[in-house]
Amino acid sequence: MNGSGAQILIGTNTYTGSTSVKNGTLGLGEAGSIADSSIVDVSQGAIFDISQTNSGASVKDMGGAGGIDLGSQTLTLTAADPDTVYSGVASGSGGLTVSGGTETLSGANTYTGVTTVASG
Repeated sequence: MNGSGAQILIGTNTYTGSTSVKNGTLGLGEAGSIADSSIVDVSQGAIFDISQTNSGASVKDMGGAGGIDLGSQTLTLTAADPDTVYSGVASGSGGLTVSGGTETLSGANTYTGVTTVASG
């Protein structure tokens, strides 16, 4: 996504490529999802928002310096790459789960939910 507005995905998306949020907000709403094989890269100043989902979101890996709005949901990383660094700020009362691989968080995250390393 490369624009200043917001795009909210409410359906199930099954593409297998990476997802780049360059500007604005890419949100998932209701049952909206992107393929859990997708790597999400959020540029500084952009936002990846899962706060309006019914049950959180699963993606392969997370990178970049932009924001993640968890709301009360959990973001699950299924195959994090140790060479990918997320330096942005994840916020909200939701949590982060790493169910595979190694994720490096270098930002001043403010989310207050549970951090779970299930595998990796």
